[in-house]
Amino acid sequence: MIKQFTSLFLLGLFGCSMIQDHALRRPDHIYPLKKELKEISGLSYIDQSKMVAIQDEKGIIYSLGIGSFEKSSKISFSKKGDYEGIATTSKRFFVLKSNGTIVSVNHLGEDKVIHRFPGKAAVEFEGICHDEINNRLLLVSKDHPSKKKNKYINIYSFDLNSNLYLLKPIIKLAKKEIGIYRNAGLLPSGIAINPADGYIYILASVGKKLICLDYNGKLIHYYNLDKTIYKQPEGISFSKNGELYIASEGKSGKAQIMHFTSIP
Repeated sequence: MIKQFTSLFLLGLFGCSMIQDHALRRPDHIYPLKKELKEISGLSYIDQSKMVAIQDEKGIIYSLGIGSFEKSSKISFSKKGDYEGIATTSKRFFVLKSNGTIVSVNHLGEDKVIHRFPGKAAVEFEGICHDEINNRLLLVSKDHPSKKKNKYINIYSFDLNSNLYLLKPIIKLAKKEIGIYRNAGLLPSGIAINPADGYIYILASVGKKLICLDYNGKLIHYYNLDKTIYKQPEGISFSKNGELYIASEGKSGKAQIMHFTSIP
């Protein structure tokens, strides 16, 4: 009986260390966005003065000034589609479609190159970010036709040296590790790497979580997001010094960007 109690106590203690329940309830700043970004779906940090964003339906990259998040310019890169995320390198933008297709253009919106996901299964993707250390893109899937694979958060990669996808996920995290036992109970919506700590962060609109893991797929901790604040979180990005930006669609009202000067 004592052994059982001790085990349960330690398990509870360990579980508590994984959950950061309170930490993201008070953004340092909340920026409302204009109507044309009501369905914002992706966000990417450029420098101290600028970020870029996309929205679900239009093939447009919006440049936003940090501090006011007013649109300063926009680039039309493609026709209408289902665009779910954006990543940036020093020379190019990479926009992710829900079917895994990556549309790449230079910073003027020119020299367009299309990269298609090679898998036969109809994987639905939701987020993309630049892994600068390994010169690749990381992509997180929202849904997979395989019920078995849907028990995991699956992260795929696209190598920027060869311009090739790896067909199988490079990182898998079981949803049950964060207390989710239904496949549809957690659906990722964004991904970013925090340069300040080197960890990968997965944003989930369905399930309302921000999940932190290392490059080996080990869970570090996760945050439960307050649904009254994060109505439909879809985009995530970090500044070079670890400031966090989360974009939420305007589910009822205006879309917003939440800014945290640091992440606990």
